[in-house]
Amino acid sequence: MKAFFFSILLFASFNCFAQNPINQDSLKKAYLIKAHETPEYKEAVDDINQVKKNIELQKTGILTAADVVKDYNIRLGSHLGKKQTLKDVELRINSEGEKYPQYVLLLAAARLAKEDANKQE
Repeated sequence: MKAFFFSILLFASFNCFAQNPINQDSLKKAYLIKAHETPEYKEAVDDINQVKKNIELQKTGILTAADVVKDYNIRLGSHLGKKQTLKDVELRINSEGEKYPQYVLLLAAARLAKEDANKQE
């Protein structure tokens, strides 16, 4: 959670470099649009969608619960916490699944803003 707040502060801090207040909103929007195209954001969305798909495949009997848990831990375990049971995976995906790509998007936008700020120095 600490990293999340740091990324928000970093993203917000580039406002200090804007020439005028009107330009700040357009800068934020531009960085968010660029961030949607980053590999890390696309991967976060794909990982969440794949785990959701795997949960559905498990319900139809195509995958086992162990397969779903293993895939979740490989894809998202280091970011959202490792899980031991399918129920834990489902709870985490339902509660944090939509927030994770947003978090990655803000991190990517902050990284892009920082890179541009470093180029201007």
